[in-house]
This record gives sequence, C-alpha cells and structure tokens, in this order.
Amino acid sequence: MNKITVLFLVAFVSIASMATINASKGFKIETQFEYSNNDKSMTSKGEFILAENNKSWTTLTEPKNGVALLGRVAKSDKTGLRFEYFVVDTTKNNAVISTPMIITKMGQKAEVTMSTETEKIVISLLATPTEYSIKK
Repeated sequence: MNKITVLFLVAFVSIASMATINASKGFKIETQFEYSNNDKSMTSKGEFILAENNKSWTTLTEPKNGVALLGRVAKSDKTGLRFEYFVVDTTKNNAVISTPMIITKMGQKAEVTMSTETEKIVISLLATPTEYSIKK
C-alpha cells in the first residue's frame, strides 16, 4: 500500500510541475492618472504586468465617471520603453480626449502633463523589467 501511495504522489507532483510554463519576460507597469475638467475630477492608480510582446491596448486604470486610461507598449528595448495612451470619456460624443505618449528609461518614473483652459491630464509611468510564469 505504501508503494502505491508513493507512486501516486510522484505522479501528482510530476503533473503539477508540468502545468507551469517557463518564465516569460515582461514589464511591471505602475501608472498614476489624474483628469479634471469643468464637470469632474478624478485620480486613479494601476499596477500590473504586461508581456514583453503584448502590443494590444489595455485598460490601465479603473474607469471612473466615464473616464478611463488605456495604454500599450509601442516599442521597448533593454534600456527604455515607449508607451502610448488613449484618454477616453464615454460621456462625451467624441470619446477620445487625448492620445499622449511617454518615452522613459527602465526603472525611472516619467510624467506627462497636458492642459487646456478647461481640462487637465497628468499621467505618470514607472516600468521595470520582470519575469513571470503562467500556470495552465
């Protein structure tokens, strides 16, 4: 009976270890977002990991009052990152408010500020290289 238990445990551990895929490279993205206009003001933060080869648009901050920040990695290398954004307000007819971009060195915080007489947008980005694993 002990041999059967040991064989079962070995088989279980082997299957569990096969469920983990090798480490993948990506970026830990930390974003702070501030938006204000005549009608509303909001601040939001987000932190997550993006795959190095992910070029699709991602919602970076929790939408508040119809306003959200989307972003994507446009270009990256070992020293830096170019990140593109969409600032959208779904309560307006023309939902896209702004399409800023930040170019930053890895591990250094960068910030962009845009303002008009009625609106102000502040976006900060801190990107650090990271590795992550995915379990099936």
